Amino acid sequence: ADVGDGHMRHLTRTLLGLVIAFVGVVALTSAASAHVLLYQAAPNGDGTVTLTFTFDHGCDDSPTNHLEVSMPAGSTALRAEGPSGWAAEVDTHKVTWSGAGIQPSSEGIFTLTARLEGDIGESLFFPTLQQCENGGSYDWKDLSSTSERPAPSLVATASVLSASTASAATVETGGADLRTVLLVLLAACVVAGIATRVAVKRA
Repeated sequence: ADVGDGHMRHLTRTLLGLVIAFVGVVALTSAASAHVLLYQAAPNGDGTVTLTFTFDHGCDDSPTNHLEVSMPAGSTALRAEGPSGWAAEVDTHKVTWSGAGIQPSSEGIFTLTARLEGDIGESLFFPTLQQCENGGSYDWKDLSSTSERPAPSLVATASVLSASTASAATVETGGADLRTVLLVLLAACVVAGIATRVAVKRA
């Protein structure tokens, strides 16, 4: 029985070691497949929004020296900023940053101010091309978050959409604002008051 218990303990330790090794491989794979992310969308209160893109890896061991973000259909890029020493080129539908290579272990921060068009609740995608000094690149353009190369994205809310889009979306969804509700209630009260007076006079 002792021999059997010894074999069981040895087998258990072996299986545990394999599980730990497997978890380590999965962790390394996840780290190696980190994405370019749309980290933040901050409304500016004037119908524009400032988007912050970031990444924390290059192409294998090669630094990133170029980033190119395309806008969703109907949206407009206005201005952009990048890390120190990087130049930004703003087109209506695309923003390109180029500069000194950012090491794979360092974080790159890129901001873009834009007017976003779309419907409330719609997913807006920003296909992104990341290029590195060794000539390698990642094309983050897939429209699924579970894909190997997902495009940075956000879910549109009234606060990040341009004022005209947000208003149109509110009308289309049949939403009633507070002022409309109050006016309807006031009208109902007036009608009820008149009806009561008429009834009292008749009585």
